[in-house]
Parts: sequence; structure tokens; C-alpha cells
Amino acid sequence: MMMNGDADRLINTVAAIDVTTVRSLLSQGADPNGIRSPGGEDSIQPDRPLKMVVFRLSDCLLDESGWEGLATIAKMLLEYGADPVPAMQFAESRYGTYKGGEDERDDGQWKAWHIIAAAAGANLSRKADRDR
Repeated sequence: MMMNGDADRLINTVAAIDVTTVRSLLSQGADPNGIRSPGGEDSIQPDRPLKMVVFRLSDCLLDESGWEGLATIAKMLLEYGADPVPAMQFAESRYGTYKGGEDERDDGQWKAWHIIAAAAGANLSRKADRDR
């Protein structure tokens, strides 16, 4: 089992879009909802792995392989239990209201956001069902 301080390592690996190491860390027990340690020079960056995926989407230096890597990482994090709601809130605060298939940003760059939005919608639907 990995320690809580390893959240920094997972978040930094997500930021580097290192799919292989993200998979390895998750399989070794890294918490997909781990929160970055407070303070330090990285503290202005997103504090959770899935939020880091959202943050990197707007990197103008990424190409299709980078966007695909972020989509793969988003799927992995979700499969390991990452909560998509904080990432979705972060995405909408950063990029505006998500419009689904009507979104003008419906290209490869935003594939990870579509994956996160679908998972967030499913989570919110399950919560609404429980609250009834």
C-alpha cells in the first residue's frame, strides 16, 4: 500500500502524461483521489490526479498523442475509483459550462473531458437515485 505522500508522485506522473508509470502506481495502490501535499512550488497546480488531467488539456504544446494519453489516464483513474465530480467542477471553472456533444470543442483535445463528464454524470445520477 502506498503512503498518502505518494499523491504528489501520482499527480506529477499524470502531469508528465506517463501512462505506463500511472498504471504502475495505481496497481501498486496509489490513491486515485489522493491530494497533493500543501505548500511547495507545485501547490498552485491542481491538487488531485484527475484535476491534473483537466489542467493539461489546454497545454498548447500537446499533440494528438498527448491528448490520447490524457484520455487513457482519465479512464485508468476512473477505473481505480477517482471521483470525477471535483475534476468536472474544475473543468467548468476553467473552460466554461460543459455542453456535451453540442460542445464546439468536440475534437481529440477534449476527449478526456468527455470521459470525465460521462463519469460525473453517472455519479450524479446514482447520487440522485440514492437521495430519492
